[in-house]
Amino acid sequence: MASSAKKLKLENSGENGCSDFTDSRCSNVVDSESDQKLQAFLKWCEDNNFNINPRVTVSKHGSCDNYGLIALDDLQPGEVLFQIPQEMLLRPETSAISKIIEEDADSWKNNPKSGWVSLVIAVCYEYINPTSRWRPYLDLVDISKFDLPMFWEASEVEKKLRYTGVFESYTNDLQLMRSDFEKHILPFVRKHSDLFPKRCEDWLYFKRIVAFIMSYSFTDPSKEADDDDEDGSDDESEGAHVHSAAPMMAPLADMLNAVPSNNACLQVCKLTRQMVVKNGCKVDAGNEVFNTYGELSNKDLLLMYGYAVPVGENPYDYVPLPAVDFLNAATEVFADDSKSAKSLKAKWRLLQEVGAVDKNSTLAFWADGRRLDEEAEMVLKVLSMSESDFNSYKENDGWSSDSEAEDVEQRIAGYPQRHRDILKCVAEKCLARCRSSFERDDLDYESVERRNALSSRDRYSLYVRYGQKVLLKVLLDLCKV
Repeated sequence: MASSAKKLKLENSGENGCSDFTDSRCSNVVDSESDQKLQAFLKWCEDNNFNINPRVTVSKHGSCDNYGLIALDDLQPGEVLFQIPQEMLLRPETSAISKIIEEDADSWKNNPKSGWVSLVIAVCYEYINPTSRWRPYLDLVDISKFDLPMFWEASEVEKKLRYTGVFESYTNDLQLMRSDFEKHILPFVRKHSDLFPKRCEDWLYFKRIVAFIMSYSFTDPSKEADDDDEDGSDDESEGAHVHSAAPMMAPLADMLNAVPSNNACLQVCKLTRQMVVKNGCKVDAGNEVFNTYGELSNKDLLLMYGYAVPVGENPYDYVPLPAVDFLNAATEVFADDSKSAKSLKAKWRLLQEVGAVDKNSTLAFWADGRRLDEEAEMVLKVLSMSESDFNSYKENDGWSSDSEAEDVEQRIAGYPQRHRDILKCVAEKCLARCRSSFERDDLDYESVERRNALSSRDRYSLYVRYGQKVLLKVLLDLCKV
């Protein structure tokens, strides 16, 4: 599908056999204290043993965005806020059509996103099923309100977010979504037309269901935990068992709003498989309990959730740097160094062979710590090598892991001059592409009145666009030190 579900990071087992993981979702629905749908949902949670802590409430009042979880009294670290029984997690296996999905799943089991395909079908059915066991939960979500870039016209995305990497991701996501829709979803829905009304064959309806899942779903950690138990691995890396993990919908957990410095912790109990939400630190009465989306840039927040945060408020933001700009910059920097210039093609070819770059790849400069990603470090170092160092590098099949790890810890201001010259040229090339809009963005961003007058699409696009330009200027300044 368009994107992986949110990755729940399993950590070491804690008390009662539970494993910590974090994630969240800002709710998109509208709430009021007297909202009958909200009250029906909370009654449903009570009837199904969510065990909501009486010291918290779900409310719009005091929430940063629509629904939120608000502390009624001071909360201490470790307090259980609520728990979700395993059977109340909406997954293909718990859906009313689980057997039908299982029978037909062979047709998409080889798809790397097979878990997504199955969940889309399950949610498509449950959302239109008036007797769904999740009816009070689904009634809170108006899927027509989603405004992720996937619903924008391509010309608008390109105009508002040119050179940010959003348009390329947008195009690729829609192609993948269209492929899954035509190859898997549409044939299944038509085969079971007795279960699915005609609107489930609609491309727009499908996109809305995908937006709902993309924005609200969690990754089921149970398969990952089982795999770890079987192979005895203690691997806690973010990428472990990505293909075996399955997305799921977690009612109530997805209503917590998100900030990078979150104060809530989600856990999965290995014994009961219940999802448990605990308070991670002290929260004063009247304050909101937050979760986190994980380490997502403004670009990713906009693509996956339909919003971005102001410049400087997202430590995980980054600016994409086209890999080919590094080659072109090195060509300019070493124009008077015939030996270095002569070996650039060979260096680039080697970087392509090891998968570090391709013609469309981008590298990253991150806001946190003002650092390059490891691929950018590698590209920069290889392109900057003298001919003799490059020959030695090839003969030794790269650097030893110890020296490479040490080099990655360097900060840009401490790079050799050749490295900084290339980076400076790369930053200048990226800034030159967007220089015409920089002054206008500066005026729009610095004026609160002008910012507030923008539509949500224009404002969030400004946060993405301007944030990347600011990072480019920071990179340029670091290279001049």
